[in-house]
Amino acid sequence: MNKKKLTFLLVLITFLSVSSLTFAAQINLPNPLGNTDTFEELFDNITDYILTFIGALAVLVLIWSGILFITSGMFPANYEKGKKALWYAVIGLAIVLAASGLVTVITAVIGAPTTP
Repeated sequence: MNKKKLTFLLVLITFLSVSSLTFAAQINLPNPLGNTDTFEELFDNITDYILTFIGALAVLVLIWSGILFITSGMFPANYEKGKKALWYAVIGLAIVLAASGLVTVITAVIGAPTTP
C-alpha cells in the first residue's frame, strides 16, 4: 500500500471511531416555535421570528448606510449608495412596524371565539 492510501485509511478509521462516540450521546433540541397549543400562538411565534429577523436586517442596513455616508468624503459615489440604503432601511423598519400591528389585528380576528 502506498503512503496516501494508508494515511486515508487511518484518517477514516479515526473518524469512524470518533463518530460512534458522538452518536451515543443523546441530543435534545428545544422546539424553536415554542410550546404552542393553538394556531394563534403558532402564528404569533412564527411572525415574531420573521419580524425580529427583518428588523435586525434593517438595523444592519442603517449601520451600513452610516458607514457609506462616513466614507463618502473619500468616495463620492458612496453618498448616493448611502442615501439609497438609508431609504431602504427606513422603509424596511416601517414595514416591520406596520406588520407587527397587522399581526396583532389578525390574531385578534382569528383569536378566541366570542361567547354569546
